[in-house]
Amino acid sequence: MAEQQLELEQQFEKLHQLIGQKQHKQVLKVTDAILKFSPGDIEALQCKAVAYLELGEYEEATKVLSYKQLQGQMQFERAYCCYRLGKFSEALKLLESVDDTQTSAALQLAAQVQFRLDNGQECVQAYDKLKASGQLSSTEHKTNLLAAYVAAGLAASLPDVMRQLGIKPRDSFEIAFNRAVGLAQQGELDAAETAVKAAYKQGEQQTLVFLGGSSIQ
Repeated sequence: MAEQQLELEQQFEKLHQLIGQKQHKQVLKVTDAILKFSPGDIEALQCKAVAYLELGEYEEATKVLSYKQLQGQMQFERAYCCYRLGKFSEALKLLESVDDTQTSAALQLAAQVQFRLDNGQECVQAYDKLKASGQLSSTEHKTNLLAAYVAAGLAASLPDVMRQLGIKPRDSFEIAFNRAVGLAQQGELDAAETAVKAAYKQGEQQTLVFLGGSSIQ
């Protein structure tokens, strides 16, 4: 019994090292070894589920999350699996029960799900909550917010939103393109055409900069 306990402790030590090294496939092997010693071990199951998530194996992650030992836990991870598997309504339902420590991540995922469901207003509301709490910091999320406003038919609000976010069309192709689509939605077709041409020119320049800084020959 003492030898078995020592072996289990060593396996967990190895597991934590592998997690730190992001060796997700090896994490799966070690969690399986731990579960042979200690069937139903909650920490091992949690680590196994996350490893499958990191590897993009969402069906397998869902199977692990269905274990009775994990019931009521890892709701965000369950919701993310549903999102990646196209089960959008189920994902939204699960996000309602995510604990407060994951509020920001839950709002971001909720916004993405609403966007996929073509629920423009609900998507905007989720992103607006992130913006109000100061948690909308990445360019990607700011760009997604602009796209949500356009999808919701709120293109007239884009100039004010962009000022609030501190972004301009020249910051990226995606931002410039969303602004152009917004202008078209408002019926400003000449301005939209000019903005689209500028956006594509900017995209070409960004591509050239990327290629120039890469090792592609």
